[in-house]
Amino acid sequence: MRTKGNDLLNTVTKALLFLCATLVVHLCDPALAESGPNEKTVKARFRLYVSDEPISELYYGASDKDKSVAVDRECRSIFYDYSGPTAITFYRLKTNSHGSIVKEPAAQADLENAGTWPLIVLSKDQENTGRYKTIVLKDDLASFPPGTYAFSNFTSSVIEGLLGASLLKLAPGENTLIPGNTEKGGTTLAASFSIITDSGKTPLYTNNWAITPATRTRVFFISSPETPSGVVVRRLVESTIFPEESPTKPQKVNRPQ
Repeated sequence: MRTKGNDLLNTVTKALLFLCATLVVHLCDPALAESGPNEKTVKARFRLYVSDEPISELYYGASDKDKSVAVDRECRSIFYDYSGPTAITFYRLKTNSHGSIVKEPAAQADLENAGTWPLIVLSKDQENTGRYKTIVLKDDLASFPPGTYAFSNFTSSVIEGLLGASLLKLAPGENTLIPGNTEKGGTTLAASFSIITDSGKTPLYTNNWAITPATRTRVFFISSPETPSGVVVRRLVESTIFPEESPTKPQKVNRPQ
């Protein structure tokens, strides 16, 4: 014969079983276990770029290990695999006064909207010794296809100019993509840039750039107090774009010219 006590016991037993099952699901879900139910994660292959000095002895977390990164001055690094929170942290490994290894943060970059092949641009943080500021750019083939020019203005000045027949005008911090259109049979584009200030226009750079359908070119305008104009132009030419199905095997990356 059923009693109120038995009904209560059955109800409590069912509630406990449901709670245990819920806990098992949460503990077995790697995403929830690692990052919590509300924290976003990304999976990407990133590269690094630095204009002021080579970087080594810098690390990031990869598969619970400290993965080292290195980048030469004024060229992209190799690809690095990353899977984790959208904010990737780079750090140095230091020994503290107790003899323990500690992670000293050096830079952080937000990869949430950076695509599958982010390019992380590092620059010295002049106000914090040993740390870097970061700018993240989409560098995958869909966002930056062969035959195009990607321009980024990292200065506090307006940059204006021409690339072939295409007009370029970049506000501070602005990025733009220009197709490498040439005249029929043409193999070069005339590139000419100036700095726009309150006092007028100051010529910055003039040259002819070769272009082929399998080449893409990224151009940075970077502040440089050591130069007469206060701005330098850095050009990264990348030839024979990597196949989408094998992003770990890029072909030759040319030095800036």
